[in-house]
Amino acid sequence: MSSTTSNTSSPTNPTTTKRKRKRSPPSPAELVARAQASARYRQRNLEEEREKARQRMARLRKRAKEEKTLADECRARAREASRKYRKK
Repeated sequence: MSSTTSNTSSPTNPTTTKRKRKRSPPSPAELVARAQASARYRQRNLEEEREKARQRMARLRKRAKEEKTLADECRARAREASRKYRKK
């Protein structure tokens, strides 16, 4: 036998390559397992996103509580003014 008719890949004949084996289609059980895994992945990501949003809102609320805005000062002045007029 000569080396050119052999199916083994050798440095002298780089054109021969291993053929890929065709995959059989996934079984219904495999499809269900994949669907469940992707659902778990989506659920976990959704929970993480919710938690991030909750933390972000908590930070914003905390900052808003610490920083008195101009509108808050105006409301406080208006309350004081209305108290003064009610006392008369």
